[in-house]
Amino acid sequence: MRIEIKWKLSGNILYAGTGDGKVWRVVANTGVQTEISNGLPDRYVTSLTTSSTDPDLVLVTHSGYLDFLTTPHIHISKDKGANWTPISGDLPPFAINDAEILDNTNDSVIFAASDVGVYVTTNAGVN
Repeated sequence: MRIEIKWKLSGNILYAGTGDGKVWRVVANTGVQTEISNGLPDRYVTSLTTSSTDPDLVLVTHSGYLDFLTTPHIHISKDKGANWTPISGDLPPFAINDAEILDNTNDSVIFAASDVGVYVTTNAGVN
């Protein structure tokens, strides 16, 4: 099994997601690793991103294409991955490949990219 790693550094915290659906938080200066996958779908991690202003906020996307599933999966955590909330809103049924949080928007503007288009929310994923 090939496992690809996606990662994002936020301050002194490194977030990593793998092809087997796991997400990890690693404190850079201590090396302490914590798996933070609880509550997330068991799907290929396609991207991780963090807020430029809130050090506790992290966003992860998953794809089920390897299992022929097209449900969009975007989850956000406001406590460094301890708890996750789905914010797929009313996205069409296509897996999400990437997501970015726009700076200077109170983390309410998020772009999500799929194979069929790029979508934007201005209310943190409600719509």
